[in-house]
Amino acid sequence: FIYDKRDGGVNVRRIENKMGIKGSPTCELTYKDAKAELCGSRRLGLIKYVMALMNGARLGIAAQSVGVSELAYREALAYARDRKQFGKAIIEFPAVYEMLSVMKGKLDASRSLLYECARFVDMYKVYDDIAKERSLTPDERKEAKYYSRLADALTPLAKGMGSEYCNQNAYDCIQIHGGSGFMKDYACERLYRDARITSIYEGTTQLQVVAAIRHVTTGSYLNLINSYLETEVKPELQSIKERIRVLADMYAKAVEQVGKV
Repeated sequence: FIYDKRDGGVNVRRIENKMGIKGSPTCELTYKDAKAELCGSRRLGLIKYVMALMNGARLGIAAQSVGVSELAYREALAYARDRKQFGKAIIEFPAVYEMLSVMKGKLDASRSLLYECARFVDMYKVYDDIAKERSLTPDERKEAKYYSRLADALTPLAKGMGSEYCNQNAYDCIQIHGGSGFMKDYACERLYRDARITSIYEGTTQLQVVAAIRHVTTGSYLNLINSYLETEVKPELQSIKERIRVLADMYAKAVEQVGKV
């Protein structure tokens, strides 16, 4: 519904005092005899409009998660290079270097998943725009449906995995800072609080699992992985490709067993 605040009937009960993302005010609204006009078509509110809104918001939170992960990694890397213990920078200690390497891996994985998902969303929305001007050809409709299905499959992955990695990177950022990271003097304390909401709002990680599981059983993810395996890669990436092939075979056998159950 569309509501005009000049008509009255809506009040802000209070501004919430949150753990993090304090730059984005959150409040509870109360409605009493508030006039509103219907927006869109009847009987499409939950099925089409709300789900489209949720998927768009989830993609935005995936991007937010990548941003927090990026800053957490940068803060941890800068501190590890600057902080010295026993006469050398702590980044030279294997345990710290390994933590930073894992943080970078999670960050790159989150960003890659986000970009791929956004690409699929862009592709099917292009066809939506074309359909407003003219009728789509059978091949165009087929391709639009293909990209829409991939976007639907990757959105819960991008949001779920990205937000979890975001929380883990914020955690490790404080760990690398040690006791200093627990103080408000450093940015990682705020990052830790800001990261926490990403795996909660617009659908918890557990709900993302629920949304993603059908794409596991129907083979959507496996088909996408196999399409990647058909892509030519640089020689230095060949070993990674072969590892993915082994994992894909294991994944296919697991899905087959689930199907039998």
